[in-house]
Amino acid sequence: MKGFLAIVLLAAAAAGAAATPIGDRFQCFDAELKAWDDAQTPEAKANSVSLAYRQMKKGLDYRLVLPDAGTADLHLLFQAANGAHFYTPSSEHALDMLAVARELAARQVASAGQLDDTYYALIGAREYGAARAWRIEHALAVNQVELHEVDLPPLPPGQAAELLFTDGKRSARTFSFPGGAYVIVVADPHCGFTRDAVARITADQPLMAALKNRIKWLAPQQTERSLQAYLDWNGRYPQAPISQAYKNEDWDALRNRQFPVFYFYRDGALQTHFAGWPKEGRMRELTEALELIGIAAQQ
Repeated sequence: MKGFLAIVLLAAAAAGAAATPIGDRFQCFDAELKAWDDAQTPEAKANSVSLAYRQMKKGLDYRLVLPDAGTADLHLLFQAANGAHFYTPSSEHALDMLAVARELAARQVASAGQLDDTYYALIGAREYGAARAWRIEHALAVNQVELHEVDLPPLPPGQAAELLFTDGKRSARTFSFPGGAYVIVVADPHCGFTRDAVARITADQPLMAALKNRIKWLAPQQTERSLQAYLDWNGRYPQAPISQAYKNEDWDALRNRQFPVFYFYRDGALQTHFAGWPKEGRMRELTEALELIGIAAQQ
C-alpha cells in the first residue's frame, strides 16, 4: 500500500512539474526581467531575458493552453511576451503576443494598448503580413503606415539587409561589404551621444569627403511606434543617412549596442573599433582608426 501511495505521489509531483501554474512561471520570468546588473551588457541582458522566457514557456503548448487559461493568466502571458520582445524583437515573442492577444480579443477583454502593442511587435519582428492583417481586423489607427509596413522579397539565410527612410517612405535593400576601407557606426537616432557624434563628424567637410561612400550609420532592429526620428535625421544629415537593420542577427556589428559604436573594416574584415562619444568627442581616435584602414582626411 505504501509503495502504491509513493508511486501515486511521484506521478502527481511529475504532473505538477509539467503543469506549473502560469502565475508561478510568470513570477520567475518577471524576476529576471526586472533584475539589473550594472556590469551586464545590453546583449547579455537580452540573452538572459530570452532564456528566462523560454524556461517560462517550457512544456506549454499555446494551442492547448490558451483556450483553457484564465483571463488573468492570459494577461500575464501577454506581459511576459511583451517584456521579452522589448529586449529581443524576435518572431517568437511577437507571434506569442499575437496568439495571446487573439484569445483576449475573442473574450472581448483585450485592451486597446494590447492591440496596439501586438501590431508594433509584429512590425518590429518583420512579420508584416500578420501585422497588416491584425491592423485591418481591429481597425487600428496607425500613423505613417507606409513607413511601418514594408514587404521584402525572400532573402537568403543570413543575408544582411537594411531598411531605408527617404522622402517620407521606407524601402529595403541587401548589404555586402565593398572592397577596401569601410566604417559601420551602430547608432540610434534617439540617442543624444549618437546625435552629438554625427553633428561633429558631418561638420568636418574634409573628413566627410574622405568618408564618401565609406561609412554607414546603422540602427538596430527594434520596435518603434514612430519613425519620425529617422526622417528628421535624414533630413538634417542627408550626407550621413541612418538606416535600420532588417534583422539584428545578420549584422555582426550589432552584437554591441552601446551607442554609438564605430567599427572599422578592410575588405570586410574588422580591424578595430571603439564605443562611446563623450562630450569632448573622439575625433583623434576616429582619425587614427581611419588611417589604420587606409582613409586619411585631407586638411
